[in-house]
Amino acid sequence: MGMATKEVVATAPLLIFIYDRTFMAGTFKGAWERRKGLYIGLAATWLPLALLVAGTGGSRHGSAGFTGAVEPTHYWLTQFRAVADYLRLTVWPRTLVFDYGTNVVRGPLDVLPQALLVLALLALTVVALIRRPPLGFLGAWFFCILAPTSIVPVATQTMAEHRMYLPLAAVIMAIVLALYVLTSGGLRCWIPLAAAAIGLGIATLGRNEVYRSGLSLWEDTVAKQPDNARAHCSLGLALSAIPDELLHAISEYERAIQIHPNFSDAHFDLGIALESVPGRHGEAIDHFQEALQIRPDFPDARLGLAKALAQESRIPEAIQEYQAALRDRPTSYEALSDYGALLCGTGNVSGGIEQLNAALQINPDYPRAHFFMGNALVQSGNIPDAIGHYEAALRAEPNFAEASNNLGMVLCRMGRTTEGLMLIEAAIRIRPDFAQAHFARGAALLQAGRVNEAVEEYNKLLELKPGDPSALRMLDLIRSRQ
Repeated sequence: MGMATKEVVATAPLLIFIYDRTFMAGTFKGAWERRKGLYIGLAATWLPLALLVAGTGGSRHGSAGFTGAVEPTHYWLTQFRAVADYLRLTVWPRTLVFDYGTNVVRGPLDVLPQALLVLALLALTVVALIRRPPLGFLGAWFFCILAPTSIVPVATQTMAEHRMYLPLAAVIMAIVLALYVLTSGGLRCWIPLAAAAIGLGIATLGRNEVYRSGLSLWEDTVAKQPDNARAHCSLGLALSAIPDELLHAISEYERAIQIHPNFSDAHFDLGIALESVPGRHGEAIDHFQEALQIRPDFPDARLGLAKALAQESRIPEAIQEYQAALRDRPTSYEALSDYGALLCGTGNVSGGIEQLNAALQINPDYPRAHFFMGNALVQSGNIPDAIGHYEAALRAEPNFAEASNNLGMVLCRMGRTTEGLMLIEAAIRIRPDFAQAHFARGAALLQAGRVNEAVEEYNKLLELKPGDPSALRMLDLIRSRQ
């Protein structure tokens, strides 16, 4: 189970063998003779690990391995700095960083002091394994657990403090033993340990404040690693979830692309953000296309491109991109749903309903598919079934303003004005700036004979959308009748 979960477990059989020799059998020969079957079984777990690694192309789908974007020699040099920093942070945990990014060391002289320190500790570990096996085991614990991530290049993070969590046990044990010896094993040993525990506990409380939200975590990371493109992109994602911070999020995505022009995720996230900014859909298309040029097998970017093209009324291109997205992921109910809505918008209602049915077969609880199906059925004149799909959309997502508004409009058309008005007003409560719902409420109020309230509603719509022709037309119509 360990081998199938995390590659670092690759060194576990070796570490268990060293433990047996050190604390149980006394010699490697004795450990092998006593528990040969155990070690053959442990070694056999390398086979499923090898098969799993091979199943990802030997590179964890490009995120790790010797054929990735990171030059192995540069990565290995970086690990000397990483291990030295891990040890420093163990005794002085300041300037902790959540994500160090992908920067690497390119010259041996840049890490000469750290390399000498790490190589000296490694040599001491080998000597201690021979002469003082218990101390040697602590060194083996430290280096064996770090070995997989230190030897095999990882493209997504060249340094990561979380790699030190398990090796940290050996370092802490060595520090405690050293304090015990220095204080002669007496009561004085507890004084420095208690002081360290209190100090580190206070530091932990402070560090936990950074983890109170994704926003604070990525702000801290960007402040400490300003050249980390992934941190800027992640900060952009955190900001995009906050009202009125979209432009700030866009600037973070743009900064990530400045640092790393071929960062496909940043181009994709920037495209998504630009889709929400009026007048910038063309830029969104450019960034989706750039993401696909960098990563042709990026289905989310292809779907984003299709949506952006549809918003720009470039319908033939949008249809091509939806079809390409569905060839890549034929079971994508999001793509099927949006493609179905687009086909209905072009007048191909039967083709759209076919796509929407396929989406609902894959995910019967997908609210957007029910919403689009309701629209398609209204378009085809099947009002009762449309009502059922709008209601299904609202059951799956009670705050779905568009579904609430459209269901209310349909009920008003059927003469159920009171029910319809309640649903339209619910949509406005969910989205106070929902112009279509304000117009629908005005029409429903008129239908109910509440003319003065309808006039107020159309005036509210004009505050949201000055010069809105539909609102002006309805106000002219009301004045002409009075």
